[in-house]
Amino acid sequence: MELKERVCEKMKEELETRLQEISQLHPEGIIDRAYEITVKQELVMIIENEEIDKRTFEVLDKLECPLSSIYTEWLENDCSMLDDLKSTITETAEQMEDQLVFEMEI
Repeated sequence: MELKERVCEKMKEELETRLQEISQLHPEGIIDRAYEITVKQELVMIIENEEIDKRTFEVLDKLECPLSSIYTEWLENDCSMLDDLKSTITETAEQMEDQLVFEMEI
């Protein structure tokens, strides 16, 4: 098995195990972990589909729980989705404003 495939499979298995654990929780517990689920699914998708250097895969392959390690680092990171969400709000408003102006001109 190729290095990238091995790391992807390891991370998918880790995600599946975590999803099974979460599925045993009461509904409020599941909702509380929705962000974790979403981010971990996105991380797996990135690992599968994006160009990532071989050294990164070599290091991830040595970790017992690479997905959890990356997620923990993400939580401790200074950046957040807030800026991206704010930009999306502004871009949506600008697009809708342009559309409304166009419709009013018709």
